[in-house]
Amino acid sequence: MHDLRGALFSGGDLAARLAAANLTGLDEPEQRRLGVAVGQRSARETFNVRLEGIRACADNHERWPDDYRQGVVEGLFLNEDGQVEARPRISPECAADVLQHHSAPERVLAGLREVLSTASWSVLFQQENPAVITAMREQLPRLPDLGQQPWTDIINDLEARAPFGPR
Repeated sequence: MHDLRGALFSGGDLAARLAAANLTGLDEPEQRRLGVAVGQRSARETFNVRLEGIRACADNHERWPDDYRQGVVEGLFLNEDGQVEARPRISPECAADVLQHHSAPERVLAGLREVLSTASWSVLFQQENPAVITAMREQLPRLPDLGQQPWTDIINDLEARAPFGPR
């Protein structure tokens, strides 16, 4: 998890480390923390981490535990300081991908909504929130049915908190 904060990852590095970590053998809180770290690094536009830690998770649902998936979704929308931060071309799409195989997407999104409602916004998110909200709306049909209402609630909350009100 420490290396996900800044080390370079060449192709295959993260995949090998995740395999060595034996994700399914980790305690659930550790699975979630690792997912958060992968989500945060992916949101910072690190292609190899996104490919090996998120795309692989979305493509092979048996190998990846729910707590890891939950962590990834959280990390895609919260930075290391606990602030709301998301990238319009990455966070919504990757979250939708990962949630497609989660056993309780509504629970993950309800928890995310709660955290986002009280977290401050990073400077980056203050600038990019309209684009993130638009991208979230575009991903809505890709979410499992049980996740669509909580996702919509998050969008509405973010719009209501926007500096100039709902758009």
